[in-house]
Amino acid sequence: MAHHPKAKKQLCKNCEEPLQGKFCYNCGQKAKTERITISLLWHDLFHFFTHIESGFLFTTLRMFTAPGTVIKEYVEGKRIRYQRPVSYFLIWVATWALLLFAFEKLFGTDTVIYRNHYFSNATDYAFRNLNIITGIMLPINAFYLFAIAMHRYYNYFECFVAALYIQGTIFTMQVFFGIACLVYYLITGSSVNLAISDVLKFICVFGICFHLLSQYTLKYRFLRMVIVVIVSTGTFLFWRMYGLSLLAGNLF
Repeated sequence: MAHHPKAKKQLCKNCEEPLQGKFCYNCGQKAKTERITISLLWHDLFHFFTHIESGFLFTTLRMFTAPGTVIKEYVEGKRIRYQRPVSYFLIWVATWALLLFAFEKLFGTDTVIYRNHYFSNATDYAFRNLNIITGIMLPINAFYLFAIAMHRYYNYFECFVAALYIQGTIFTMQVFFGIACLVYYLITGSSVNLAISDVLKFICVFGICFHLLSQYTLKYRFLRMVIVVIVSTGTFLFWRMYGLSLLAGNLF
């Protein structure tokens, strides 16, 4: 009787677990992986932008029309249709930074948007490290939201998710502000002071917090919301005018 050699079991190239079907049951990677070619890279690029179109743009729109619902549903587990909070935040930070860089290279420093001394004597450092500078504020704002308003419903890290969505939306508004400043500059030849956007930030935080807290039954809800907005805005203003310059002075 002839003995046939056993077929060698195919292993996942990612985690080396035995494969059954088209996807690895352990890590989820496709069983068949292609060689990296220009075609594959174009496919990945197309997939990235179609993913942004379906998740990122939807989340951005909803953060302006129903921000409390976005945060509430994401925290409660309805996540597939929303952009993840970390990437939502980072994409808008990067977009704002690129916009400022483009303005500086095309028109010159402080030509479209006048930002001189916005962060006191650490302005240049701040705009070169926007993700770090704003990232420092995220855990502080998450703590305010948790301690003052949401500790009954959210843990601290769920409040951190809310802070990411809020801060990401502030940068979205900053991008629209920057585009409006460009239009104004092209029409009048004058720059717009970046400090004007602080008013828009306050309105943005107020609106998001109001809609978020309205999703829950809270005693003294409006008062809690006002306190969260005031302390978070006040902390940012202190950080902008004094804190960062002190930190930069000690570091450099």
